[in-house]
Amino acid sequence: MTPTFPFYLEAITHFLMLLIMGVYAWKFDNRFRYRMLAGFYLVATALLIQPLSQNENIHVHNALYLFTGLVFAGYFFAVLQTSWRSRLALALALPTLLYFVYQLVGGGYPWFDSMGYALASISIVIMIFLYFHEMLHHVSETPLLESFDFWLICGWLMYHLGAFGIFLTYSSLTQTMHLVGESYISTGRDLFTYLWGLNNVLLFLSALVAATGLGWKIYHRSYQL
Repeated sequence: MTPTFPFYLEAITHFLMLLIMGVYAWKFDNRFRYRMLAGFYLVATALLIQPLSQNENIHVHNALYLFTGLVFAGYFFAVLQTSWRSRLALALALPTLLYFVYQLVGGGYPWFDSMGYALASISIVIMIFLYFHEMLHHVSETPLLESFDFWLICGWLMYHLGAFGIFLTYSSLTQTMHLVGESYISTGRDLFTYLWGLNNVLLFLSALVAATGLGWKIYHRSYQL
């Protein structure tokens, strides 16, 4: 028997992040990068909650990793203060974009493209390390806990580090499945299910980190008043 609830966490988490980004942009900071993230989570939620066939669901997920890589590159381009880091963040979206185009020109991926997700995740992890590298070299007088970007990025780091390993494993299992055949499909299905569930649990935990950051901002503002 395989768990089913973790499968719903993907859409739930994107909706939760939509609410978090919407509240933060409305109450605290309406800059473009936060509105862009809110738009991203709105589109992702809409795509994930609509009823789709298995083939359509694969295409949606295979496009979603490209969308994720591009939006996160735009966010880090805006949040990083030094020009070489912000330009590098944009450049880090190129491998994901080129890989997606390569797969598209080649006829598309007939199954869930976990390698595309792994590529997007490791690119985002590098962007995150650029943020922390800049933070260490440009110390701010503002406490870290008062920075909503810090909370967001810590949650993303937790998720994308774990997701990178999960998607690499998923990719390896997918290739083995298609080499070995139906016998492996029947025995390996539960493992695919648990890996996807674990990925969604990590995604939900990252949203809880962002929600904690928003709660801290709201509490801090009310305390000052």
